[in-house]
Amino acid sequence: MVASGCGGGGGGSDDAGHGGSDGGAQDGSTPHDGSVRDGDVPDGAARDGDLLADGDVLADGATADSSSAGDAGGTDGGSTPDAGGSSDAGMGGSDGGAAGDAGVTDAGVTDAGPLVCYDATFSNTGRVEAPTSPLFNPAGSFTLEAWIAPATVTSSLSRRVIAAHYGRAQDQNLAYRIALDSNGQLVATASRFGASYSDYVHPTVLTAGTFHHVAMVVDTTAQTLTMYVDGVPGQAWFAGLSAINATTQPFTIGDYDASLTALASSPFSGVISDVRLSNGTRYTATFTPAVRLAADAMTVALYPLDEAPGVSVRRDISGNGLHASVTSADVTATPAASCR
Repeated sequence: MVASGCGGGGGGSDDAGHGGSDGGAQDGSTPHDGSVRDGDVPDGAARDGDLLADGDVLADGATADSSSAGDAGGTDGGSTPDAGGSSDAGMGGSDGGAAGDAGVTDAGVTDAGPLVCYDATFSNTGRVEAPTSPLFNPAGSFTLEAWIAPATVTSSLSRRVIAAHYGRAQDQNLAYRIALDSNGQLVATASRFGASYSDYVHPTVLTAGTFHHVAMVVDTTAQTLTMYVDGVPGQAWFAGLSAINATTQPFTIGDYDASLTALASSPFSGVISDVRLSNGTRYTATFTPAVRLAADAMTVALYPLDEAPGVSVRRDISGNGLHASVTSADVTATPAASCR
C-alpha cells in the first residue's frame, strides 16, 4: 500500500499546515508572522483548508487523501487500488480477493486443487527394501507396527510378509517379522542368536479391503512377545527373548529380502502404510491406534509409503535417513479412496 489513508503529508503542501515558507514577507503583513501564505489563501484557504488542499476536492482532504480516487480512496484506503475490490483487501484479483490470494489462484482449484493421497499396493513379488544398518538391530525392547489392508483374507501362502528383518535360518539371520498367515491372522516372531524361533498368532481374523493396525511388541525385560490388532492385544507369549539376534540383512516391507525370496518368496497382497520400528514397548494394554503414525524420540524408522506414482524412493521420516527403495514393479502407487 502507498500510505495509510490518513492524508498526503500533514496539513498542507508546505511545512505543517500553518506556514508555507518561513514566515517572511510573503507570509503575512508583518514579516515572519504567517499571514498571507500560511493563514490566508495559499495555505489556509485554497491550499490547506479549501478547494485545493486538505479539506476539499483536489488535494489532501478530498480526491487525494480521503475520497475515492486519491490517498484514502484509490491509492491508500479506497476501493480500487489499495483496499478495495481488485487489489489488497477486497473481493478481487491481487492480494485478498476471490480471484487472487484467497480465491481461485492461491487457495483454490488452481494452486492446491483437490487433495489426492496415494497408497502403496503390493502384489506378486512387490517389495520395498531399506539399506543394511545396525539401527535395525534393537539393543533391547522394541515395537514393529503398520497399517495394512489385505487384498484377501485367506491365501495359499503360509506367510504373507508385512515387514521383516529376516534372512536364511541356516545362517542364523532370523531376527523379527510380522506377517499374515493363510487364514488372515497376524503372526509374529522374533529370535535371539542360536535359539529356535516360534510363530505366535493373534486370534483376530482380519477383513479384506479394510485397514487394520497391526503391531508386535517385544519386551526383552519380561522376555515376552505381544501382538495387537486394531489396538487389542492377544496373548503375551513368553518367548525367552532377553536379546534379539543382530543380522546384516536389510529391512524389508512386503516380502523377505532377496537372499530368502530366491528360496521361498512370501509376498503380501494389498496395501501397506506407515511401517514404524521403534525402540521400547509402545503398547502395554488396549489402545486406540493413531490414524497416521508419527515420528518421535522412540522412532528408529518410519515409512509412510504414500509417494506418488513414478517415485522409487520410499522415504524414512524418522530423521535417521534410512530411506528405502522399491525393488519390484509390483509395488504401485494408487490413489487412495480417502485420505486417512
